[in-house]
Amino acid sequence: MNATYFVKNENTLGYVYPAQPEFFNIIAGKPQIGGDNWVDGFVAIGESDKLRVATKEDFDHFRVCSKNHI
Repeated sequence: MNATYFVKNENTLGYVYPAQPEFFNIIAGKPQIGGDNWVDGFVAIGESDKLRVATKEDFDHFRVCSKNHI
């Protein structure tokens, strides 16, 4: 089951499994700008949420190693 990595609302890095497209699994967030906390594990994706495919630069921005992810 391959996950796709996204940035949600420009403040949270995470991934979505094809089998569970309604859930956003949190890797890292920027809470100072409204990001989700990774301790929560996952959140439901709402209608107003904006997702875009994550890039290596996004992993760098959130201080997460992109090796073996993208």
